Order: sequence, then structure tokens, then C-alpha cells
Amino acid sequence: MSAQLANHMAVMRRQIEELRCHMNVQRSNVSAASQQLMQYVAENEPRDYLIVKPPDNPFKPKSSCLFL
Repeated sequence: MSAQLANHMAVMRRQIEELRCHMNVQRSNVSAASQQLMQYVAENEPRDYLIVKPPDNPFKPKSSCLFL
């Protein structure tokens, strides 16, 4: 029984430490975070290859076979 109690106490201590870490996290408003996210997306849109076609395919073979 004491092994179970010690295990339970260890689990509870880890949970308390995790909650203390979460308590110290600085939070921000959703409205401010969404504005920052929209600004980041707008600034990086020209370099986003999911939106804009890349200038050259990096996986394209460099040269073709001369014997064909």
C-alpha cells in the first residue's frame, strides 16, 4: 500500500509542478494574437510556396540523358 501511496504522491507533485509552469506563462488577448498572425502571413506571403509557385523546381533533374 505504501508503494501505491508513494507513486500517487510523485504523480501529484509532477502535476503541481506542471501547473506552476503553466501559471507563469504570459498570455495575450485573442484579438491581438490574431492581428499579429494576419500581419505575419501578409509579410511572408511572397515566400510561401503553398500560395505562390516557386521560381524553379528544386527536385527537377539537372540534365537529361543524351542517349535518348
